[in-house]
Amino acid sequence: MKKLQLELIPTELIRGVGEVLTFGADKYSPRGWDDVDKAKYIGSMLRHTLSYLEDNKSLDSESGYSHLKHLACNVAILLSKEEELK
Repeated sequence: MKKLQLELIPTELIRGVGEVLTFGADKYSPRGWDDVDKAKYIGSMLRHTLSYLEDNKSLDSESGYSHLKHLACNVAILLSKEEELK
């Protein structure tokens, strides 16, 4: 199998997901998202998508981060729960 070229992942994606996860860890607990039902993240993903589509410059009112960063974080969490989605 060919080595993954992880260096190709935009640093903005890594940093953005890290910022949102750190915000969540400070508010709740580190990896607290792991115990939350995946349906919550689907709903959150859809809400952040709509907010981004309505105004791509707007920020999440609670965290101050862009809706796109929250969307990316939701996708990352859902990817980690992919087996549960089947």
